[in-house]
Amino acid sequence: MNQSPIEVRRTRCVGSVSMACVLLAAAAFACGDEDSDSEAPDGGGGTADGGGVDAAAQTGAGDLVTEAVLAKCPAATTLIQTTDWPSCLAGKRLVGVEPFSNKPCELRVGDDGDFSYLIDGEVAITVPERSQWGTATGYYQNDASVGPRIFLASVSPQYSYAAAKAQVTSVDISIFRLAGQTDKVEVEYLDETQNRQTYNCTLGEI
Repeated sequence: MNQSPIEVRRTRCVGSVSMACVLLAAAAFACGDEDSDSEAPDGGGGTADGGGVDAAAQTGAGDLVTEAVLAKCPAATTLIQTTDWPSCLAGKRLVGVEPFSNKPCELRVGDDGDFSYLIDGEVAITVPERSQWGTATGYYQNDASVGPRIFLASVSPQYSYAAAKAQVTSVDISIFRLAGQTDKVEVEYLDETQNRQTYNCTLGEI
């Protein structure tokens, strides 16, 4: 059976298997339920060494990620490998609600690859600036050429961190602007005991 341009655009992945690719495939074939990895226990995230966005940084509506912000980011009709995408969201915030606790959550993107994830206004975990990364991998798609915009972005930085501190292993953003699809942020990390955990934030309207 022939696929429509939108179906082709939703399900095509390039390069090696990645979290972003998995997100794309899952969204294309989802049954409509909102799955998410279990939320970390209180205090599980902590803060990673190396800075991150100041929790008291911009909090006005003007720094929210909107359709206009996404439209200014480079277009990419298929997933490409890159770690440069945070630059187009620098100084912006993605806000929503955690699916289990119903607490406000947000991802703040800094000016140099740094991130902060906040729960109920408090910093839960951070990623340091790019200058402190070692190797990193990332994937990116930003396509509004056929139908509603699809924006997928993932980065997995490796960096040094102190013992008994949590370390982010991946930041993933999935925005589809489609009815029945959940726009979300996922922050995967290793907690203080090196157990893998995930923060989930279901985004509001973009």
